Amino acid sequence: MLPLFLLSTALAAQAIKLPRQESEVSGGQPVYIACVLDTKIPSLTQSVAVNATSREECSSSCSTQWDLAFYRQDTSECYCSPSGDAPTPDEVVYAVDDLGNCRSQDDASVEYLHSSYTLQTCKIPPISTPSSTSLSTSSVGCLDSCPEGTQSISVRPEYDGTTDEFQYECGCYDSPADQIEGQKMDCGFGINAIYSKV
Repeated sequence: MLPLFLLSTALAAQAIKLPRQESEVSGGQPVYIACVLDTKIPSLTQSVAVNATSREECSSSCSTQWDLAFYRQDTSECYCSPSGDAPTPDEVVYAVDDLGNCRSQDDASVEYLHSSYTLQTCKIPPISTPSSTSLSTSSVGCLDSCPEGTQSISVRPEYDGTTDEFQYECGCYDSPADQIEGQKMDCGFGINAIYSKV
């Protein structure tokens, strides 16, 4: 009786397909999208912890099956997550510079792993007028929403007092990122992150 039970259990186990996270987008490269408080990590809906000693190693470990990498420098914690866990605009905190480097304590860096853009700098508004604009609930949405031929993108987490909502303001530019005028500033909430086509 026991062998029959084991055989039926084994056959049932083979029929069960375990979930595997597939990335929504393939190709591209890792790019900074935000610094967030480390309290964001426990709220990730579908994350997997991996061993990593640097932000680059974290992104590399996550890039084959996931869309996002969350990395805490002070504890070397790395979490791979789907794009649905991208930070909302109100979760974005300030980086220590205009290149997206996050504070080493209490903050986690977030990278989108499949972008065809790279971060050039961050600039305080006002900046040059884009060719087209849109709004998004996700910075990933901004990076994926511009038309073919876009040379650079601006992404700004903001609060819209008219609608009483947090959102990302997305700007698509036909010109290179270095032609977008504006004053450099540490990346963060209310600041335009300027990305250039790879």
